[in-house]
Amino acid sequence: MTATSRHRRRAALVIAACLPAAMLGALGTPAARADVTTTPAPTSPVTVTYAVGTDTGAPEIRTAVASSEQGAVNLVRTLRSVPGVQAANVTVPMHRLGTTVNTAAIDPSVASQWGLRALSFSRTQAWSRGAKVVVAVVDDGVDRTHPDLAGVVLAGRNIVNPGRPVDPGGHGTHVAGIIAARANNGLGGSGLAPGVHILPVDVFNGESATDATVAAGIVWAAKQPGVRVINMSLGGPESTDVLKKACDYARSRNIVVVAAAGNDGARVPSYPASYPGVVGVGAIDRDLSLASFSSIGPQVDLVAPGVDILSTSCALTYETEATDVCPTNPTTHQVRHIYVRMSGTSMATPFVSASAALVASRFPSWSAARIAAELQATARDLGATGRDELYGYGLVQPLTVLRGVPTAPQGTSITSDPANSAIRVRWRGVARTGSYGVDYWSVAYRSDGGAWSVAKKLSYAGHACVTTVCSLPFTNVRPGHIIQARVVAVERVSHIVGPGSTAGRWHGPDAGNTVDSARALGLVAPGNSASDVIATGSDVDWYVALADGLEVSIDDPAPGHTITVFDASDTTTPLASDDTQNLGSGNPLVIASTGVTTTYLITISGSAAPTTPYRVTVAPLS
Repeated sequence: MTATSRHRRRAALVIAACLPAAMLGALGTPAARADVTTTPAPTSPVTVTYAVGTDTGAPEIRTAVASSEQGAVNLVRTLRSVPGVQAANVTVPMHRLGTTVNTAAIDPSVASQWGLRALSFSRTQAWSRGAKVVVAVVDDGVDRTHPDLAGVVLAGRNIVNPGRPVDPGGHGTHVAGIIAARANNGLGGSGLAPGVHILPVDVFNGESATDATVAAGIVWAAKQPGVRVINMSLGGPESTDVLKKACDYARSRNIVVVAAAGNDGARVPSYPASYPGVVGVGAIDRDLSLASFSSIGPQVDLVAPGVDILSTSCALTYETEATDVCPTNPTTHQVRHIYVRMSGTSMATPFVSASAALVASRFPSWSAARIAAELQATARDLGATGRDELYGYGLVQPLTVLRGVPTAPQGTSITSDPANSAIRVRWRGVARTGSYGVDYWSVAYRSDGGAWSVAKKLSYAGHACVTTVCSLPFTNVRPGHIIQARVVAVERVSHIVGPGSTAGRWHGPDAGNTVDSARALGLVAPGNSASDVIATGSDVDWYVALADGLEVSIDDPAPGHTITVFDASDTTTPLASDDTQNLGSGNPLVIASTGVTTTYLITISGSAAPTTPYRVTVAPLS
């Protein structure tokens, strides 16, 4: 007998001994919902949720039904002393955090999706669409047959009724569309990350969900391949040990966990958003002001559009509106596909989940903790300076993270020399150098609010100003005027456009014949090296900015493909090119140093994508 089996058997024996009349409740078994705000009658059943450790490390979420509130309290106390039981508590209800504003069938478009415009949707698509990332939507189900979600939604799981497919939930379908509705398909609008896949996890039984079903859904989703983000547009005011245990497990699996901050419009906690490490999301309106319903407090990490949000859904009838599960037509057995406008922190949450998915796709080696930290560090500050309990760190800015923009310099000031009509601008270094590093400082000034002067550049190399002060002088500045200075840390590389389409040739491992945006290699100094794997289906090539030349070699080369290196400023004339069969270890493709910082674009082309991955090593010349 394994340790897990012993733990399960021990927990079952404890339940039987403590409560002879109690039944072990499966997650799919209907049971009266515990109401922690009222005292049930002595005969009212109360559900207890507990987590049992397993050999895989994933907690198994189970429930038991006690005959009274006191019996449930006794059972929880006893279960917490049982070896292998990681958490136990009285079950509490969970709620969706979105409300329907307009359920009329309408014909939306990206132009009417103000939330996408607020997050620079058209520009984020040049950097990432979320390819190869799965976002789990823990909700009331998703309509897999909605035309704007065709091919997007995976099979998922019905936690409450494991023998049934996932329900077509109106709320979950709306959330899924905000994340991943397909773009450029001639239908409806678009999701912020139209390249991701949605894994629906149905945790509602009609109107009801509990911490038990939600926790079980989190654990199941965290074990599925490809899941990098879990979206929970739900919550409740009660914290439970089991729900926290499930969130901790998902985070241990390197998954970004995102949850709605609540719709109470006051300083009221919401769980799971209030747990450490969970990204809690508040809602803003079109004016970028906090929505009147959005809860405030320490659970708010970021805000996103959450008022009058247009997205996919399915039609509800009067009889089923309370359950939010869309009925099927008795003849066609299909739900009616529509678009609706909804408001709530439920709607804001998927914008942050989609942002995390875009970043995870763009930077697949980044940890979940780094993705969350980058989104928080680059948020647009709203409200009081710095983090506050209304807006958290501010409005999520996925484009900033995707582009790797550094933060602003610290402590900018001006000293003047009136006698010589000169000023000197001083500043300290940046808190973060961005995804690609800083190339140079751009410094300018203006008089009395007029036009900015021509910016001066100062190389970042040797002038990082981390412990010292950087400065630049400007002459011919007339005294007696109000002078303002501007210092910008300019990222090392911005957008790199590939050499374009070549008829009949595979180019850039997406087989799309075009490199829209190449992936950065982190080579910053001689002696450093990095390697990357080109695999069929990946969507980028590479670029790197170096003051030195570089060499490119390939492991296990095969004939029929060519590695080409371009100067990114001129992708019509290659700097060097060779067949992959000639570039094995010890025989690299060498690009001589130009003596100045050059951005190199490295591509592979051929008549067809490789059938097996290549590992390409790129290193700067020492």
